[in-house]
Amino acid sequence: MQTSNKIIILLFLLILLFNFTAFAEKDIQSDFQAVVYSGQPSGVFAAVSAARNGLSTILILKRDNPGGLMTYGGLNYLDLNFDKKGNIINRGMFEEWYKRIGEKQSFTYQKATNVFNNMLDEANVKILRNTLVKKVEVNDNSIKNIKLKSKDGKNYNISGEYYIDAEQDAELSYLAGADFFNYGSDINLNNRYMASTLVLNIDNIDLGKLKIDIQQNKFGPSFLKNGHAYGFKQIGNLYKPQNKNIKLRGLNIIFNENDNGNYHGSINALLIFNHNPLLTSQKEKAYRIARKESKKVLQFLRENLGGFENATLNKPAEELYIRESRHLIAEEMLKTEDLLENKIKENTVVFGTYPLDYQASDPAYQGFVLFNPAVYGIPFGSLLPTNIDNLMVVSRSTGMSSLAAASGRVLPIRMNSGAVAGKAASLANENNIDLKELNNSNNLIKKIQDYMELDLENYRKYDPIIEKDIYYPYIKELVNLGLLIGGYNNDFKLKSSITEYEFSQLLIKGMKRRNSKLLYDWVPGGLESISTLKKLDKINAYRLLLAASSHRVSEIDKENYFNILAVENYVPDGFNNDIKKDQNLTRKEAYYLVGYFLKQTQLSEQLIKYRGIENE
Repeated sequence: MQTSNKIIILLFLLILLFNFTAFAEKDIQSDFQAVVYSGQPSGVFAAVSAARNGLSTILILKRDNPGGLMTYGGLNYLDLNFDKKGNIINRGMFEEWYKRIGEKQSFTYQKATNVFNNMLDEANVKILRNTLVKKVEVNDNSIKNIKLKSKDGKNYNISGEYYIDAEQDAELSYLAGADFFNYGSDINLNNRYMASTLVLNIDNIDLGKLKIDIQQNKFGPSFLKNGHAYGFKQIGNLYKPQNKNIKLRGLNIIFNENDNGNYHGSINALLIFNHNPLLTSQKEKAYRIARKESKKVLQFLRENLGGFENATLNKPAEELYIRESRHLIAEEMLKTEDLLENKIKENTVVFGTYPLDYQASDPAYQGFVLFNPAVYGIPFGSLLPTNIDNLMVVSRSTGMSSLAAASGRVLPIRMNSGAVAGKAASLANENNIDLKELNNSNNLIKKIQDYMELDLENYRKYDPIIEKDIYYPYIKELVNLGLLIGGYNNDFKLKSSITEYEFSQLLIKGMKRRNSKLLYDWVPGGLESISTLKKLDKINAYRLLLAASSHRVSEIDKENYFNILAVENYVPDGFNNDIKKDQNLTRKEAYYLVGYFLKQTQLSEQLIKYRGIENE
């Protein structure tokens, strides 16, 4: 009898446990109209937008709170997009959020978290916290469901009509089988990616003393404005890291006042190189070495920079600020040349104006600003994978060239891309169409544009940065390859002269970045051996082009240089007659020759796919 009672009691307890578990999870339904993965700022915007537009929506957070890069990555300063009149160009939901944080470029991590949570609560978005995607089921080019696992071991099976991937590395899309290229592979720089950063948190900074060093430009031109100090470029040259894969660049400091009257500073300056941001083990290793290095950075600042004498190191950001990893191969790629031409297509859904600021990728070299667009449009098609019909990617891993992403990755652009995706999901649902059909509907795209408060015609007044003439298609290709640097002022120095050596280096790098079949092992050494630091004239340009195409230059008479190149179509028609025999070439003329030469060899199918080119 006692045994029977024990069995009955045990069964009763099991039933109670089962009912409790079912009750605990029943408030999270398994089927939604919009499923948003990742609590990055763009994910919050996507979820809020979808819910406000009437869709049952779930947001899956990898951590316990939303904010992602802004909060856990420590990036509490906005790279805003301004038009030429100084107005913030990103309106719609971004403008609403910006007002909620106090219309400031910098903010506290807690403020950002609170605003995100309030927006999610107001929109009645269902949330799963501390949960990761483990598997994605795809059938007939559509995601059917995703399998998730929470930090406490619970498993979830969530299905939806539309999926929005806001995770930085587009993990959901990757698991679903969407096509990507990694890093700079679209210009054949397969292992080049921007350095990551560990944002440091330093307390007890005496801002009054720091102001003195800023005013005196002690470490190069430095500035303090609205709680933001920046410049200090020489500090990066003076600091000697203990780890070879670390570099301290010019400081970028966001201040908030401590209780004791001194200031807390979040410092975005510690760069980490040579780790694979797509491998968890290497990210963790990079975080460890950066955290170890931070102690030496603090000591350096105490000894060298006014106001840091009594500073103390607080806990740094919880994760690295990673700038680049995957790039989606989308229905419509945002190309580097689109930004060069200030292009606003009919299906533009977000504006961008931020410079193409490509951060350093190697400790030995500085980063660069490729050029500075007036305004360009993010096309809706750039959010859409080519092979999945109910998915949008709104993170920095969306469909952009690796160079265009140096601008398009910034948070205001990505946040409003999330808002676009939420609205697009509601329109597709309302009209019972897939997302690619929506992209082809002018009426529905116009509804998205109205929702985002876009005035396309107002911003279509800007000409291309480089004049469109007969030279342009070939110069443009060198910009697409990242070989010409215009900087913040868009000065490509097209009227200045160029040396033989510079010309030869352009040829070598251009052939490499296009993966040219003409780049035999002996070509780089041959070009370097016959190029000098003299200014380039027409004859020597022809000589270097012949060497680049593996001709034995020493056996060819100068008078025949052009004829041989012309027969093989390595020089443009008419060029020889347009330029005097002994005339030094301008950079524009030299770039024309290099670009023309490079484009005579067909790109590989892989590079055509990565770059989104139909007809070169």
